[in-house]
Amino acid sequence: MQLEETKDRVEETENTFPRNVKQMGSLDKEKSVYMEDYVYTFLGQLARSGTGEHLAVLVGEVKTEEDGKETVMISGAIEGRETVMDADGTVFTEESWSYIHRQLALYFQGMQLVGWAHIQPDFGIYLMGKDEAFHKECFPESGHVLFLMDPVEKTDTFYVYDQSGRSLRPARGYFLYYEKNEAMQNYMVEHSPQKPKALVEEEEETVSGREAIARFFGFGSKKKVPEEVIDRVDAAGRIRRLLVRKEEAQTAAHHRYMALSAVCGSLCVACFLMAVHLVQNNGRIRTLEGEVLTMQANYDQMNAQLEEAARAVFASAQVTLEEAAEPEGGMEETPTESTAQTAPTIYQVQAGDTLWSISMAHYGTTDQVEAIREANALTDENWILEGDRLLLP
Repeated sequence: MQLEETKDRVEETENTFPRNVKQMGSLDKEKSVYMEDYVYTFLGQLARSGTGEHLAVLVGEVKTEEDGKETVMISGAIEGRETVMDADGTVFTEESWSYIHRQLALYFQGMQLVGWAHIQPDFGIYLMGKDEAFHKECFPESGHVLFLMDPVEKTDTFYVYDQSGRSLRPARGYFLYYEKNEAMQNYMVEHSPQKPKALVEEEEETVSGREAIARFFGFGSKKKVPEEVIDRVDAAGRIRRLLVRKEEAQTAAHHRYMALSAVCGSLCVACFLMAVHLVQNNGRIRTLEGEVLTMQANYDQMNAQLEEAARAVFASAQVTLEEAAEPEGGMEETPTESTAQTAPTIYQVQAGDTLWSISMAHYGTTDQVEAIREANALTDENWILEGDRLLLP
């Protein structure tokens, strides 16, 4: 039983998409568009049926796969008749929509509108703003598509909604598939835009531009076409070409503006980062300058204290030596052993010396620390340096 159900699902999946297909362009991973060959043939006939623009609607169905990807199946096309030309180009009228709905109910029962086609000779496959605005208004569903065809340049493409659903983008490609399509065959038999070959050969002749305009607007071959009609047609063509060029120029200017804005934004960010880095370095430099000035002040203070202590020591030593050289009462006395021991001496400070160690080494006791400090005018008994000369009383 399970094998039969699996087989049914496989057969159903195989029947969902046509087998005989031809890929046009690249594979679009976001949205797939399939157009039946009779539909493509009909649009080609419509493009070759005469000069000027042509409009048509596309019918079929939109399928949504399990992963959410949409597949548009186009199995029919209905010519947009009763259209008119205004300042923006060829547009649908109420009579056009009435005709389309009648043909949809007559030939394509069970199908729905899935998009429209715009055949625009000499305009390429460039999407104009008016076409995008019309598509958003009349074909707002995510599965609705726009098919542009230029029979002169022999190019065509589909436009589909992007992921945001707010703008149109060109599809990377689409598929042509071949199958029995009786609905489109019947419609083409009754509404083929091209005349039978025999009738075409009978009417084949060289037609001037003025006569072509006359036929387009319904004037007879013998009836003179008003000059204002010809001027209006020529002016409309020039205006449309100017509008296309203007829109292309605006698009290019917008792209240049966006690129320039991106470059300026990058430069502003770089300048901001450089300014932050400079401010941080400036703060570090000021801190370092403060520390250097503090060390310089301490050094100057220590140097002044040392110079003052040295002057006091040498002055005291000189006075003591003078007093020792001149005996009292002018009599020369022979120094005794006790006198030699108590006579002041000069001691040069060694590495690791302190007043305590010097007093212990010279006097055998630490009681003379205060006397040594006072004799040398030291403010701090611990502040002596290697190489200093001290007076020992």
